[in-house]
Amino acid sequence: MRTALLMFLAVASTAAMAQETKKDGGDKDKLVCRTEADTGTRLSGTRVCLTREQWSERRRQSREAAERAQTGHLDRGNGG
Repeated sequence: MRTALLMFLAVASTAAMAQETKKDGGDKDKLVCRTEADTGTRLSGTRVCLTREQWSERRRQSREAAERAQTGHLDRGNGG
């Protein structure tokens, strides 16, 4: 359970702290760069450049992982 919680917090903090440097509507293949905060520090970050479609897929996968982490412990029964 602790691992699932840490994974959820890492995903949530990364998504929340990602700063979009370019923001305008348009093409799915257009490259969008964001600076994502490194875990454990507020001072440094990693620049990640992906297409809009790749960012969308990444958000979807993160959301699914968070949902699995939240609901996964309910299926184990009373074992805790």
